[in-house]
Amino acid sequence: MIPAAGHSYEDGKCSVCGTVEKGFKPRIIKGANSTWQKGTKNVLSFTSNAAFDDFLKVQIDGKDLDAVNYEVKEGSTIVTLKATYLETLSVGKHTLAVISDTGTATTEFTVKAVSGNDNNKQPPQTGDEVQILIWIAFMLAGSALAGTVLYIQKKKYRR
Repeated sequence: MIPAAGHSYEDGKCSVCGTVEKGFKPRIIKGANSTWQKGTKNVLSFTSNAAFDDFLKVQIDGKDLDAVNYEVKEGSTIVTLKATYLETLSVGKHTLAVISDTGTATTEFTVKAVSGNDNNKQPPQTGDEVQILIWIAFMLAGSALAGTVLYIQKKKYRR
């Protein structure tokens, strides 16, 4: 804050007159160096400390990204890459740049190949989830009932 002028800076920009703070460089403050695996429905989100109002565009590997492939919202600047777009990227490292009026925030992220054992899918239903204790209780109850009937029958014929 510059007390004499009444100016204060937020996300590198003066809240009073709009001038850019000297030396301010936007950076990725959340999501830097993330990893995404092909075959999942997950998205990747990155947060730049640049003001949302200053947002201009997103680049991947130095090329402008079509806005249908990401969502951007306020909270500084939050960029979320859609899973459908991430599936189109090659396996390996990629560079993301969030470009705003106050500068460019960059980071890398990694795309991994589809997992061999595909842990993201549900296992097939085999019936193994049936509660074994319930079946043991039924068996014991049935045995007790059969034993009682046999005892009564045996006692009845002894007389």
